[in-house]
Amino acid sequence: MIPIFATVQNIEKQGDGYFITVFVGCEEYSGTFEMLEFERKPDLGWYREGCLELIYHRDLNFKTGDSFPLWTI
Repeated sequence: MIPIFATVQNIEKQGDGYFITVFVGCEEYSGTFEMLEFERKPDLGWYREGCLELIYHRDLNFKTGDSFPLWTI
C-alpha cells in the first residue's frame, strides 16, 4: 500500500450520520474510489476532482484540517 496525503476539509452531522469531505491532492492520486484503502472504511463514499465525500454512521473524532489516513493499493 502507498500512503496518500489527504486532509479533512469539512465535517457535517446529518441525521444519524457524519458527512466528511476530504481533500486529496490531484498530484497525489489520480485513481478510482475502488483503489483506495481506508483505516476506517466509510459506510458510503465517492471520489471526484481531488475530493473524497464520505458518510460514516459513527463519529470518528476528526476535525477540519486533520490528516486523513488513506492509502492506494
